[in-house]
Amino acid sequence: MKKIITLFALSILLMAFQCEDEPSVYENYEFNKIKVNITPKSSFKKSDTIWIEGIVSSNVYDKIIQDSIFYEIGFSPAISLYKLVKPENNATNSKDAVDKFEIIYDTNKISFLGRCENSTFFPETELSDNEKNYKYKLGLKPLLKGDYIINFWNDSKILNTNLNDYILNDYRLINLDTKIGFNSCGRTSYKSFENENTREYFFTVE
Repeated sequence: MKKIITLFALSILLMAFQCEDEPSVYENYEFNKIKVNITPKSSFKKSDTIWIEGIVSSNVYDKIIQDSIFYEIGFSPAISLYKLVKPENNATNSKDAVDKFEIIYDTNKISFLGRCENSTFFPETELSDNEKNYKYKLGLKPLLKGDYIINFWNDSKILNTNLNDYILNDYRLINLDTKIGFNSCGRTSYKSFENENTREYFFTVE
């Protein structure tokens, strides 16, 4: 089952890179965003646990039949962890940091994909007893002091009203002050904060 979920997660990540003449079966579906709640604090101690809870409907909209159907595969959301760092040559201001946390979750239900396991992991969701939702709950226990970002991919939306993004002010990139440079295994990608942010949560470990 774990391999199936892992392959599904990988296929979702690769959808954006498919050629137009190679449509994905997932293009027939409209997926709901996984709604995420995080422990609502801006500062934690190393003895604390940061709890993340996600929930999403077990139904997806099938464009072909134009109706909602039960999605039996389940979901495996992508979650990335980064430590904010002072800009180096104005290239990046965060670095992958999964190893700076103990992940409290069933180890058999966590997957790591790609060559850089230190940035992104995928927790499997579980079907609720009434089969109306898929959900997950995991904890992050910090191991090192610093300022951090929990980054969710397009499949999720953070519901917390305060995302503590003021923490980024001490790490602004010169001439790119509206962006974060995510460094994963030495490769940097950029995220702009010019639009509403619902996928990054900032916090400090003291």
